[in-house]
Amino acid sequence: MSSSEVLSRAGNINTRFEVTLQEEDLPGNPGTFIAFDLTNNLGSTIEVKKDDETVVALVATVKNPPGTDGILEHTDAAGILDIEGTYYIRGIGRLTTGSVFKGSWEKRLIGK
Repeated sequence: MSSSEVLSRAGNINTRFEVTLQEEDLPGNPGTFIAFDLTNNLGSTIEVKKDDETVVALVATVKNPPGTDGILEHTDAAGILDIEGTYYIRGIGRLTTGSVFKGSWEKRLIGK
């Protein structure tokens, strides 16, 4: 999805958020990105930054266990997309090893 497409509409409920965490394949392939392995996932989240700069952390689940593809998802039953405008989303992977991996913010538009 390009950043100019509308993700959803303000007021919608049950919007599904999905993010893929990727890390640089080092040391062998700088500039090449691979999925961040979520096999040892422990409390990963998806953050949503609203147009008013409010940041909401959503509890995320691994879409395809064990998580080697780096995909997290969350279905928003509360309806956090309450205002139209520009939103940003990112995944944050937390592992049992104590490692925390923050993905990059991705721009999404929320329409009327």
